Amino acid sequence: MEKQVGKVKREQLLAMGLSFKYFTNAIEDAKGQIYWFVYEYGYVALDEDFFLLVKQNIGDDADM
Repeated sequence: MEKQVGKVKREQLLAMGLSFKYFTNAIEDAKGQIYWFVYEYGYVALDEDFFLLVKQNIGDDADM
């Protein structure tokens, strides 16, 4: 199960060096939303400007 980490602006992610082109895994939830992961940290778009960050516990199933 994923744990919510927080809501963050797109500009903040870009300023920290995140490139949306690169990811290690993608998971689609029951609602059809795609969570993009870089190792155990993932993000999903809430709207054009904000993302929800999640942390996947190592060893957990990928099911949402």
